[in-house]
Amino acid sequence: MGSPIEMSDVIVSPSGQYVFASGDAGVFASSDHGLHWQKVPGSPSGATRLMLSDHDLFVGTGKGIYLI
Repeated sequence: MGSPIEMSDVIVSPSGQYVFASGDAGVFASSDHGLHWQKVPGSPSGATRLMLSDHDLFVGTGKGIYLI
């Protein structure tokens, strides 16, 4: 899959191994520097903000904050 469209936030893991992007369709992850993307299972739609804390990915939406 190509890059997600209409992204609202992008973050890179501290190791540089993963890139995460959020948007209306949910959260997508890439392990090859953005060449291919996969939707993160359980990610909420309308994702506007991302934050990594250790191995936890937090997702902010207009309805709340989720841990996925």
